[in-house]
Amino acid sequence: MSPVQEPSNYLDLDQWIQLEETGSTNDYLMSSSHPAGTIVTAGKQIAGKGRSGRSWRSAGQALFFSGSFGWKQPPGPLFSLAMGLAVLEALESYSALEPDDKKGLGLKWPNDVVRERVDASYEKLGGILIEGKARGSDWQTIVGIGLNWTSAPDPEAQDPLPPGKLIRGGKPGTSVLGDASETEKGAVAMHSKLKDFLPLLVKRLNHFAVYYQNPSFLEEYKSREILQQRTVKLSGEDSTARVQGIDHQGSLILDNGTVLSDSARNLELQTQS
Repeated sequence: MSPVQEPSNYLDLDQWIQLEETGSTNDYLMSSSHPAGTIVTAGKQIAGKGRSGRSWRSAGQALFFSGSFGWKQPPGPLFSLAMGLAVLEALESYSALEPDDKKGLGLKWPNDVVRERVDASYEKLGGILIEGKARGSDWQTIVGIGLNWTSAPDPEAQDPLPPGKLIRGGKPGTSVLGDASETEKGAVAMHSKLKDFLPLLVKRLNHFAVYYQNPSFLEEYKSREILQQRTVKLSGEDSTARVQGIDHQGSLILDNGTVLSDSARNLELQTQS
């Protein structure tokens, strides 16, 4: 068994930078000289990024978070999956969320946070973007997290799953601070919430930065991932295939022999008969 690799710098709440507005919290860290361990949140993000060059859309109050882990060498391929499980566990342990808001939470490979609806379909609540950069002889991994908190953007044709909001009772454009607009009050409202939620989130992210190397991790992840043993359709193809599992490189294994190593191609979950 390979030796366990630990970060040289974990995420540090004492290095939390709170911004009212930024283009992208990931870009902020990727282009800055802030040390590993730095955490950035923003009340508004105007140029959010998703995986494979996609944009990240949001509406109203949302969590915009990025944190930088320091390493002697880049983490292994299951690290990305582990960050999704960390976010899921943080949400489920957050006492301010109503039980109904936590019901049906899960993950869609590789690390989208989703929730099952009453009709057994799914909605996407948020996602994670992992980026990295060399800094001297060390490596920094930037973990960017976006979560629709009280409202969700309008669905678009290319969305594999329709956007959803974490707080079911939240209405588009509403704020815990009253009638003021999200643009004016979003940073204050979200940073107020984050004083309670962020310690939970950082604790789980730091835990899974090591635990993803545990032999039992992959089975734990698969138990929360919605595509397992389900029929899916790949974008650009007419045929369907059944998901058989995930290998130790974090790739999705389909029963037609296809191995998906990244999420550049959309996967459409087929209705169960």
